[in-house]
This record gives sequence, C-alpha cells and structure tokens, in this order.
Amino acid sequence: MPITLIYTRTDKWLISKEDIDWRIWQDKLYWFMTSLPFDDIVSCADFLKEDFHLIEFHRQYIIDKVSQNDCKTFELYISKENDVKVLPLQLDLLQSKGEIIDWLEWTYFFTKRDDNYELWVYLGGIAEQVREIKLSDLQVKHWQEKGNEYVKQLATDLQHINSKAYNEAINDNRKLL
Repeated sequence: MPITLIYTRTDKWLISKEDIDWRIWQDKLYWFMTSLPFDDIVSCADFLKEDFHLIEFHRQYIIDKVSQNDCKTFELYISKENDVKVLPLQLDLLQSKGEIIDWLEWTYFFTKRDDNYELWVYLGGIAEQVREIKLSDLQVKHWQEKGNEYVKQLATDLQHINSKAYNEAINDNRKLL
C-alpha cells in the first residue's frame, strides 16, 4: 500500500495511506512544505529511521501503528530526543472545508476559507455540542503575531460556558453555527 510522508512548517507531520497527488495536500494544508511518496510503510519507516537516527524499536513502532489501524491519516511526532509518536486521526482532513491551519483532534479545527479564518471547537456532551466562529481582524492579527499557540488559547476560551470570545463573536455577527 502506498504511503505518503507529509512535512509541514509546524510540528505536525503526517503519514497518509491515501494515494493522492501531492498538490492536493499542498492546497489543503496551510503550512504544507513537501511530501515524500513511499511504496509501503516499511520503506517509509526505514527512511525515518535513517534520517532521524532512530532505533529499531521506533522503526517497528511506526510500522505497527500505521499497518494495524484502519485510519487514512496519522500525525507523526519525532522530538529532538527522538521520542516517536504516531497518532491515528479520526477526522478526514481532505474532506474539510478550506485550508487547514491547525487542529487538535476532538478539541478544535482552525481553517482559512477565502479570506476568512474560522475556528471550530468541540464542546462534547450528550448532544455533541460545538461552536464555530469567524475570527475578528484583531484575533487574526494576534494569531499572526503569536502563532498557533494563540489559537489553542482561543479554543480553550471558546469551550467555557461564559466565553468572552464567543459572546463577542455573537455580538459581532461572527458566529457560524
């Protein structure tokens, strides 16, 4: 099964089981840098082992996590200390609306659609509640200055019942859901 290793300019790298053209990933991921195709997960894991000077345990871990899971896409983390994590993604990145900037599964999804920056936040509960807002010009400016860490803070604020950011979005007609 073909595998694609996708590098972004953030700490999020992806391993994809989907055999699609790299330009689709380039259009879908805001921070896309490059992608490398492999014939299978073994050759991808061999490359990662060599490139990052990983031990055999990490190579086998990558192979096992990807081959033993039905998910199409996985997040890959390799720290400076060569700690390796492979996390299966339940969400289908290619089906999302707009260009994906950042996400934390089951927490938030940050995208750019046309000239709008949109933040979707999962609240949970029996009713599977969510909130979605269009960022204000000031919030976009803060994100551009502080990076994705600002979006994480904003998502945390939106999860609170009396969220100041959510109330402002309602008042400014930026609530999307």
